[in-house]
Amino acid sequence: MKPEANLTGLFVPLVTPFTDDLRLAPDTLARLADEALSAGARGLVALGTTRRRPR
Repeated sequence: MKPEANLTGLFVPLVTPFTDDLRLAPDTLARLADEALSAGARGLVALGTTRRRPR
């Protein structure tokens, strides 16, 4: 029996932070995730986008 997912609450899409040479900034990503969760987010959204689709 699979447990049901509890998707209530605030799930935050995180921006992906990069260094000046366009590499992932893992320390900054960890800090952003920690700040969001400490502020009350229930979860994080990975691989999401806030980019609008062209009309």
